[in-house]
Amino acid sequence: MVLKNHYCFQDPDNLEVKVWRYLDFTKFISLLESKCLYFCRADKFEDPLEGLRPAINKDTNSPNYEGIHHRKHLAVLCWHMNEVESAAMWKLYLNSNEGVAIQTTYSNLKAIFQSKRTMFYMGRVNYIDYKKEEIPSHNSYFPIMYKKKVF
Repeated sequence: MVLKNHYCFQDPDNLEVKVWRYLDFTKFISLLESKCLYFCRADKFEDPLEGLRPAINKDTNSPNYEGIHHRKHLAVLCWHMNEVESAAMWKLYLNSNEGVAIQTTYSNLKAIFQSKRTMFYMGRVNYIDYKKEEIPSHNSYFPIMYKKKVF
């Protein structure tokens, strides 16, 4: 994969921050056998609103979501950025008590992806309060790079 720069995808301030990937045992074995990381199509996420831009319908004052069709063209691989392990991530990503956490740094992950042939982008997710802040609207990549602060 060829790692490209794009203004929608910003690196964290600390490139040596730890990143974690939580996998159940079956997915870990698949990773070892295939020697490939699995990228999920954004429209296949468990959360049906993931990667969509919330917009308020001015007639009903209720949220609409924009970008549904764009998600079919995005493949995503999520890592958790934190200096320490997360009990919440273990619970979220494991269906049983059997799993692994892969830990590296953002810079190591970036270096691995820079050596590949397929083009892709990499950056940190921005967590915002949707009631106070808006996802920028001038690029269709922004909704995938912004999430509610609660997450």
